[in-house]
Amino acid sequence: MTALLLGAAAPAGIALTATAAHAQALPPAVGKPLQAAVDAAKKRNLALAESKIAEARGKASDANQKKKVAETAAYVYTSLGQWAKAATELQAAGGSPAQLAPLYYRAGQYGNAIAAAQRAPGNTQMQEIIAQSYYQQGKLADAGKMYEKMLKSGKVDKGWLVNLSGIQYKMGDKKGYLETVERLIRLDPSKANWQRLLTELKKAGLPPAPQLALMMLMNETGTLGEDDYQTFAKLSILGGQPGLAANALQKARDAGKLADDDMSRKLLEAATARANASAAEAAKLLASAAPADQLKAGKLLLGNGDFARAIPALSKAAAGGDAEALTQLGIAQIRAGQRPQGTATLKKVAAGDTPFAGVASLWALYGSVGA
Repeated sequence: MTALLLGAAAPAGIALTATAAHAQALPPAVGKPLQAAVDAAKKRNLALAESKIAEARGKASDANQKKKVAETAAYVYTSLGQWAKAATELQAAGGSPAQLAPLYYRAGQYGNAIAAAQRAPGNTQMQEIIAQSYYQQGKLADAGKMYEKMLKSGKVDKGWLVNLSGIQYKMGDKKGYLETVERLIRLDPSKANWQRLLTELKKAGLPPAPQLALMMLMNETGTLGEDDYQTFAKLSILGGQPGLAANALQKARDAGKLADDDMSRKLLEAATARANASAAEAAKLLASAAPADQLKAGKLLLGNGDFARAIPALSKAAAGGDAEALTQLGIAQIRAGQRPQGTATLKKVAAGDTPFAGVASLWALYGSVGA
């Protein structure tokens, strides 16, 4: 969860009293110890600050003086991170709900924070305090509803989407989680947000061909983990795209991300050998008019990064609406820089009901927003 951003300074209306306590129309017996308390707080001396506040409180003789003492005490405690004590003092000084809510939240008094924020004039900080307080209480459904309400207000905040996705993930709301992360990526297509989405989908147990397409997107967005490269390489080789495996493994080894073991070395050798032989194999397959052979050729060429020849082959293979061929075609178009065409191709797959639909929708998202 993204941390709730609450300023460490005193709530509005308190700072002036504290920093200029000596200038207030207070008797010296009250004003001087209050100023000494503020000075002690600046030096992080809680014990001295509290003793000076107690001294001033003992000399305060009317309601106004007692209020000034409480306000200064609230400021001192806030500056020293004593949130519960600050809230108690500010409440005694007649602080507003909007001033009290952040202090209650920081003090871990989440019920009081919610109650105060609900009484305060509506603003996003109060709504955040309510949502985060529900979250801290373990009331995930209530926290999620609050974030959804905030997001419907017209403003879309990245932190709200991050927090809502975290809540949905904890609640097991996979559909809601994926929808929220997609919204987050549209707002901020950063590597971290792609990582959040793709790492979760990797666990979905897809069949090998859609799983390979998913890992191709992970490779494209730079979100493959060190433990993913061997799996990606095996899927690529078995899926008829050894060039993908050879390229990814070599880059991972150069970057120090590939395990230095026999399995990794053998995989790289096998992928490289098969990639070197794939151009000749693709040339033979291209001579066939069969869609299945065009698909095999297109995948080999796409794996080798030969988009100019992969796209025509895959277009022929996809003419009958084959989901894998369309998915590979859309990927090839995007990787060739033809993002609008690739996105349109992948949306056709995403609208269908095949194992490729979910992966195609993610590639279409990538085609429209990038990374």
